[in-house]
Amino acid sequence: MFIYIDETFNLEKGTKNQFMAVAGFSTANPGETAKWYKKVKRKALPASYPKGEIKSSNALSDLYILPYIFSPECPAPEITVFAASQSKNLLSQKYYYKSKLVYDRLYINLVKKVLLESSKTFKREKVTIVTLDSFKTKLINKEGLSRTIETELKLEYPESDFRIDFGTSEEANLQIADQICGIIHSHLYGNKKTLTKLGKKVNLIYLENKL
Repeated sequence: MFIYIDETFNLEKGTKNQFMAVAGFSTANPGETAKWYKKVKRKALPASYPKGEIKSSNALSDLYILPYIFSPECPAPEITVFAASQSKNLLSQKYYYKSKLVYDRLYINLVKKVLLESSKTFKREKVTIVTLDSFKTKLINKEGLSRTIETELKLEYPESDFRIDFGTSEEANLQIADQICGIIHSHLYGNKKTLTKLGKKVNLIYLENKL
C-alpha cells in the first residue's frame, strides 16, 4: 500500500477557525492514480495553460481543478481519502514555546495520528510506503522523523514493514494530496458543501482531536 500526505492550515492571528490539518489518500497502485490526475488536468485546463503543478491555493484550482476532480466525468481509481485536523484553541501548552505555536511539533503528531488511525488495513499489507510532502522546517530532522514514525507503526503492526519518505510537489500523487487538502481546508473554514466532492471515498478521522 502507498500513502501520500500533505498539510494545510489557517493559523493567521485574528482569524476565526484557526486550525492545522494533514490529509491525503492511500492506494495500491500509485502509477494509476498519477496517470488519472494527469488526465484530470488535461481535461480540466484550457489548452493554453501550462500543465505543471497547480496548488490548491491557486485561483486556477478553484476555477478548473476542483470542479472537475473526483467528478463522474473522470472517476478516480480505487483510493481511500483521510484527514486529521486540530483546532488551535484546543491545543495544550506543550505545543507552545514562549507563547508561540511550535508548528513542527503539531505537524509531527498529526501525521502520526492520521497514520495510526488510517492503518486498519496494514494488517493485510506486507509493506506500506508513506510519502510526505516536503516543507521548510525549523525543528524536524526529516530522517529522524521518518525513523520515529516507522518504529511506532512497527510496534502497532509487527507483521508489516513501513517506509516513510519525503517527496516533492512535482510528484502527481502529492499534487492529489494537495488538492484534497484544499477541499479539507475549505470544509474546515466553513464551506461544508465542499466535502461532498469526495463522496464515499472520504474517511475523516480525528476531525476535532485535542492533542
